[in-house]
Amino acid sequence: MSVFYCFSGESLIDARRFFIKNRFRVFCGNKAKVPKHDSRGIEDTAKKLFGTGHMGSFSKDKPKVMVTVSDTRRSPANLVLFRSFSPQIPKSLRKQLDYLDPEKILIWKAARCTSAAPYYFDSYNGLSDGGLVANNPTQALIADFLQTT
Repeated sequence: MSVFYCFSGESLIDARRFFIKNRFRVFCGNKAKVPKHDSRGIEDTAKKLFGTGHMGSFSKDKPKVMVTVSDTRRSPANLVLFRSFSPQIPKSLRKQLDYLDPEKILIWKAARCTSAAPYYFDSYNGLSDGGLVANNPTQALIADFLQTT
């Protein structure tokens, strides 16, 4: 969440303060052994931090943001990219390649999905931490860049 916090115009020091203040809300125990933490804490905190902001609302003069998420509803799981920008390809091709509209992706939901590491938090509607599919997403991001520019 600190990366998102920085892109909202705040400093890393502010992000650290926010984390320290909210850590026990996010990492709250769960009576069941798995997942380790109750997901309501992280959802409420993400909603509080990001409100109704969407991925497309990031400042255009700042670096682009891509959030990696795993769609575990499919087998094998697929890598899903939440972007702060629309790819520079025709709209018909965006739809064919399953590109998601940044104006429709709430930041808190992107943060919640990418934070859903198994064992720690439940998935969010079948979407989990991107590291399940691409622990190092560099190759996937380069391929996406080459495909969309």
